[in-house]
Amino acid sequence: MARSVVIEDSSRVRGIAIELLGRLGIEAEGIATAKEGASFLIEYKPDLVLLDWDLPKLGALDILTAMAEAALSPKPKVILMATENDPKQFALARAAGAARYILKPFDADDLRAALRGAGVNVDQDTD
Repeated sequence: MARSVVIEDSSRVRGIAIELLGRLGIEAEGIATAKEGASFLIEYKPDLVLLDWDLPKLGALDILTAMAEAALSPKPKVILMATENDPKQFALARAAGAARYILKPFDADDLRAALRGAGVNVDQDTD
């Protein structure tokens, strides 16, 4: 995986997600705001995006819409991170381009399963 990003306003969750991705053999950038995240996506065209549903100001749907409007090619695999198990929310995100979702808090096994479900090849935990 060439480039990946975690867009999450909680520094703790962002750090954990980056650490878990690293243990699965994926290096990731961390971004705290939707505005910075949207700019990063358009400029760097990452292969994988872990996206928090509840970002302040602009939300996950705003970022997914911006990605669709930018017609990124190849289209990144997006995994939505959420705190609530809301089927309506996940249906909206999938319709807007998210490949999978994962509920917080999550561990390496949960993340590995979501990545594989999105079609991302992942290593076994390297720790």
